[in-house]
Amino acid sequence: MSTSGDSRGGAIATRGLLAQTLIALLDITKSSPPFAEIILEPMVGNDQFDFLWTNATGSHATQVKSTEAIFARADVERWAKKLEGARTNETCTLVLVGNIAPGLVKLKSLGKVLLKQKALELEGLIAEAAQRLAEFMERQGLSAGKASERVRGVHAIESKLQHLSTDAKPLTRAEFIALLREWIATAPKADLQVNLSRFDIMKYAPSNLIGRDAETKVLNDAWDQVVRGETKRPHILTFVALGGEGKTSLVAKWAVDLAFRDWPGCEAVLAWSFYSQGTREQLAASSDLFLNEALTFFGDAEMAGSAAGAFDKGRRLAHLAGAQRALLILDGLEPLQYAPTTPTPGELKDQGIAALLKGLAGNSRGLCLVTTRYSIPELRAYVGKTVEEEMLARLSTEAGVALLQSF
Repeated sequence: MSTSGDSRGGAIATRGLLAQTLIALLDITKSSPPFAEIILEPMVGNDQFDFLWTNATGSHATQVKSTEAIFARADVERWAKKLEGARTNETCTLVLVGNIAPGLVKLKSLGKVLLKQKALELEGLIAEAAQRLAEFMERQGLSAGKASERVRGVHAIESKLQHLSTDAKPLTRAEFIALLREWIATAPKADLQVNLSRFDIMKYAPSNLIGRDAETKVLNDAWDQVVRGETKRPHILTFVALGGEGKTSLVAKWAVDLAFRDWPGCEAVLAWSFYSQGTREQLAASSDLFLNEALTFFGDAEMAGSAAGAFDKGRRLAHLAGAQRALLILDGLEPLQYAPTTPTPGELKDQGIAALLKGLAGNSRGLCLVTTRYSIPELRAYVGKTVEEEMLARLSTEAGVALLQSF
């Protein structure tokens, strides 16, 4: 019973939509009499999520909508009419998450559609979802853990809901419960460590990334494979293009979106740019500072402060980072590579970075993202196995025009 929604939300509205959707789904798991079957129909891009479920009392259809604007009465009446028109014998409920127009505040139904209203207060919605999650986990005989762990569980499930593609396939009660348990298991078990001090992703992330949907999908798919624990997947994803083609913008925007969802599935996040943050001028072609700070971040300050060479430090860092579901972002690697005009074009000048990348290509539970102007010859043996290289093409004419019009 998917009905088209209006794209009127925004990042906060999407997060509110997902939190309220999770609340509603967890409420269904404790319905009395118990539900027998459920169908999920996400339309997150339109700030809408539909689901249909059945129990002994009949069929039920719920639609959650969210917006950062104000729900106008005319829009809500139109949605309710469309929802009612699509129903057969279901009990229909429309849940509105956002600011409600005065004329709607006291309404409990429109026609045969029940109305529920929630304020778009993220902290409150997430707290409510975390409480529902704790109750669900206790019913399942699982440890609900600390409050921070339950919040991470909420964000892990939100991430799954956002990227869910079900093809309207019915799920039995047992299948849906198993799916929720699987999603809960993807949440990081320890407090998340994040270090973005050497690469300001907010600074380089455009508000609207134009013409890079395919590349964003590559990033989403790669991280989803990490979270699922798949063995045949990229350990390293490199984006190669000339300067100014949008490599940094692409990765920064993707990382910012992940950050807004509290880094779902991440156990550690370290981002580093091999350019200065203010002027983007090249730094000295050495990985010493990076290796020392990264080793400290991943828990080996002794190795960081030792007289060990770059190769040994890079190999040690690969071991530490690869042992976690870590996201490592290395932006602008070309200062550490030989120029195309040299006898060894693109090869890494630095043994530490070479040891790190080869080590991660060989064994890693996480994902390393690299942006550079030059392909990395040292990784060619791994391409198609644990390394994926994306040659970033120039924007299409249509996308270029849209980009110019956005300024």
